[in-house]
Order: sequence, then C-alpha cells, then structure tokens
Amino acid sequence: MSSLNRILISGASIVIIVAGMKAASSILGFVLFAVLLSTCISPLVTLIARKGVPRNLALAITILFVILGGFLLASLIGTSISRLVQTLPGYESRLGELQRAFVSLFDRLNIDISDLFSKDKFDPQRIIRISTAILGVVLNAISTSLFLFILVALMLVEVVGFEARIQEDISFRNSLRARLFEVRKEIRKFVSITALTGLVTAIANVILLVILGVDFPVLWGGLSFLLSFIPAIGGILSFILPALLAFLEFGWTKSIIVIVGFVVINNLVDNVLKPKLMKQGLDISILLIFLSLMFWSWVLGPIGAILAIPLTLFIKRFLAEIRIENQNGST
Repeated sequence: MSSLNRILISGASIVIIVAGMKAASSILGFVLFAVLLSTCISPLVTLIARKGVPRNLALAITILFVILGGFLLASLIGTSISRLVQTLPGYESRLGELQRAFVSLFDRLNIDISDLFSKDKFDPQRIIRISTAILGVVLNAISTSLFLFILVALMLVEVVGFEARIQEDISFRNSLRARLFEVRKEIRKFVSITALTGLVTAIANVILLVILGVDFPVLWGGLSFLLSFIPAIGGILSFILPALLAFLEFGWTKSIIVIVGFVVINNLVDNVLKPKLMKQGLDISILLIFLSLMFWSWVLGPIGAILAIPLTLFIKRFLAEIRIENQNGST
C-alpha cells in the first residue's frame, strides 16, 4: 500500500472516530470524566493500605469516601443554586433601574440605544426567566450527579485491579496497555496540582466576596474551583457571574473590585504558586493547549474543556508508544 493511500485511510478513520465521539458526546464525556476521577482517586487506596489496612477494606473505605464526599459536594452546590433561583426575582427591579440609567446616559450623549434596550430584547422579567431556567437545568444535572460518583466507585475497582496486575505481573508490565496506563502519572500530576491551586484560588475568591458582601460567595468559589481545570480561559470565566451579581447589588465600584481581585488572585496563583509546584512542565505548548481546548470542547461539549489536557496527554503517549512499537516491529 502506498504512503498516500495509508495517509488517506488513516485520515478517514480519524474522521469516523471523531464523528462517533461527537455523536455519543453526552455519554462519552460522562464516562471519560468518571475515568479521570477514578484514576486520580486511586492513590488513596494505596495510602490507606500503607497504614496496615487490608487492600480490599482500603478500597471499600475509598469508595465510601467518594460516594459520601460527592453527595455532600453536590448537596452544597445544589442548595446554593436553589437559593440563587429563589433570589433572582429580587434583582428584577435593579435590572429595570439599570436599563433606564443606560438609556438616560446615552441620551445625554445623543446616542439612541432604545432599540438595543427594547422590551423584546431587554425585558428584566424575560432575563430573570431565562436565568432561572438555566440554573434549573444546572440544578437537575447536579441532582443526578450521584450516578457519576457511583460510576467512579465502580471504575475505581477496575483501576486499582489494573494497577495491582502491573505490579505483580512482570510480563504484563511491558505490554502496550500497561505502558499506556503509565500516562496516569502525568495526568495525576496535572490534576492534583490544578486541584490544589484551584482550591487556594477558590478560598481567596470566597474571602474577597465575603468582604465585599456579594451574595453566594461559596457558590462562586466552587465555580472558580471547577473552572480552574479549564486551561487559559477558566480564570476569565470565573469572575463573570460574581462580577455581574456585584454590579446588580452594589453598582460599578464593587463589580470592578471583584474583577480586579479575581484577576490578581488568579495571576498570583498561576504565575507564582503553580510553577513552584509543577517544577517540570507537561511538555505541552500554549498553542497546543488552545487547540486541544477548542477541539475537545467541540467534540465533547463543556466537559471537553475540563478533559482537554488529560486527553491530549493520553493521545501524545499513545502516539509515542505506537511509534516505538512500529520501530521495534521493523527491526
């Protein structure tokens, strides 16, 4: 087979695989996220076992921790969102005041923006209804997240069993599957450091919001923690909603303070704390980070933004191992 035909067939195969992944994105993204969580949580089993606890009991304790911890986290976020949904109608009058203030300001500048703020396009009641509907969808997703943690618990059993087989079976340790599985170390490093720095960022953001008196600081802190796993743009997305809420509650001054505070905190953590923890980079360029973020978000939806770096690390390792296999086969 000629090189051109081989390239065309490989390209067509990739297109078919990507199309299949996109068609099954709702299920595939959910499963891949569960795989990522189980891979990152599995060291806890070894840590507990080192304390003298039997390995099966250590696994059971870890699974119980995952389910209870996930349930408590989902309950906390769900309660905050429920309260926000109930509070939203109270901001309707404030939205109306802001609408009139904007129209008056631009009228003094002889700029007609009446069409932009027409009742069809900028109706406070309509905005509140849309926001409530969106938050309701998020709340329903969180209420079903218990299934995710059950899936993580089941996958944790498989991951721990696979790790034990690699340690015990020397012949299996050199297989392609076992070598690909080693990418989990890089993924764990990325996730653990991102989680730690995201937690520091979230705590600092919550303290800032509490000082400013912005509503639901824990919810926005939790959101900033989750968005810290989205490279490049996660920090920008994290301050949009709390800044908007601060604007509705107090006006421009505190809204700008929220934006500046979030930017300063994110930059300090990303440029001072994270490099010290990371020490050695993941050998991924900024361009590749942006491209992977765009690609996996397109294929898997919003959850693809969180999975972008882990999936890219896995594909890099897969291509490297395939290249080694081909070189060994040709010699």
